Amino acid sequence: MAQKTETIIFSIGFFYRLCIFLALIWWSEQAGFDYPLLGSDARGYWNLAHNIVTKYEFYTEDERFAALRRPPGYPVFLGAFQILPIEKQTAQYATSLVQILLASISAVLLYRLLRQFASERIATGAAFFFALEPNSAYYSTLILSDALFVFLFIAFTYMFLAKETCGAFFYAGLLLGISMLVRPITQFFPAIAILFLLYARGIQRKTIVQCAAFCIGTLLFTLPWMMRNGSVAGSFDISSSGSNTYYRYVMPSFVSWRTGEPHAALQEEFIARFDAAAAQNINAVMFMQKETIRIISDAPLPYAFYHAIKTAPFFLGDGIREILQKTELLHAKQPNISSEFLSGNILKVTRLAMHDKYLLIALAGGIFWSIIFILAVVGFFHSLREKSGKRACGIFFAAAILYFALLTGPATSTRHRMPALPFIAGLAAMGFYEFSDRRKLGYTKYISSTEFAPKENQSQT
Repeated sequence: MAQKTETIIFSIGFFYRLCIFLALIWWSEQAGFDYPLLGSDARGYWNLAHNIVTKYEFYTEDERFAALRRPPGYPVFLGAFQILPIEKQTAQYATSLVQILLASISAVLLYRLLRQFASERIATGAAFFFALEPNSAYYSTLILSDALFVFLFIAFTYMFLAKETCGAFFYAGLLLGISMLVRPITQFFPAIAILFLLYARGIQRKTIVQCAAFCIGTLLFTLPWMMRNGSVAGSFDISSSGSNTYYRYVMPSFVSWRTGEPHAALQEEFIARFDAAAAQNINAVMFMQKETIRIISDAPLPYAFYHAIKTAPFFLGDGIREILQKTELLHAKQPNISSEFLSGNILKVTRLAMHDKYLLIALAGGIFWSIIFILAVVGFFHSLREKSGKRACGIFFAAAILYFALLTGPATSTRHRMPALPFIAGLAAMGFYEFSDRRKLGYTKYISSTEFAPKENQSQT
């Protein structure tokens, strides 16, 4: 039965994404946009992979400073397709097909994982929701790292939670380490994982050995890369992408909101200050990190409010408008709802929504995702009342969701929700069936106390 369900989940997830992929190939030819190499991130990854394959060097043409480093995992993945004796466009299509395959396997892994701790219906419901969620399906067809990263992270989670041996924990660490080299956002997650392991299994000799195996696996590939970065750029960070995003994009936006200065002018000022620091041979990563910390330290409470509001798209974003814009189906400029809220223009957005069907999509999407997250919260608290396995699973899922939400923060979008989506789906499925069971129980009690009660009891009432 389980194997049949896995086959159905995989098949539906794969063919659903394949239909999206084929439809976008056809539409890109009609509308004249580049697909699946869509956007600057995709082109940057592809060009970096090209340099690795043809010049055996890890750099991009647009590196104004050595610290603007992407992690190597996804470019190496792309390089595997570029070395094939096929045309560029064919190599890109092959990449998308493999990513569709990985995304479909991820849905099966989620099903297998939840089967270890929850009922068949919860596992099936969560896997189908994850397999059919449109934003995840769309991004898995693009030349972007999301599908590979999600596959690695859900595979790590499966090994970490569902297996017991030291070998399993070593491979879990290995998968998590490779995921860091694809997207460095998971570089702090080993600490979360170890704390969880000590909480779930207690501080004992076996647990300590498992933690050691996990750490060895995590460092196997990441440590050599960090040593390389220390030698080349004077920083042992896996990647500077996080520091760069916060310094060049988040901080100018925050300062603009706080002071009222034009955002574009502030962004130019930040870049000029960086260029001046680079000209003095100041370590680029250190400079960006210190400046970011200084700005936040000067106004911690306003920044906390700003961070919280700008994180809202992670929980409530519809993502559909962004997809329509990128695929040339929507040309009208759409307001950034979280920015409008920060500026006190939420009534303006409300008035616009009455006449703009695309803003109504955003409203409908926000309501839908509000319901999903309410169900996830219900599922989390329900798991806390269950036996240790399901309780531990619920805690880990909630920790993963909050981790990705907090770290993406003001730079978040519905795309950045993808790594947390399997865990959102799992908890939401638990919450949905908790609601369903309580409703059925209440209805059964009502029936048993009225319609099927003895007649003499009914007459007394």
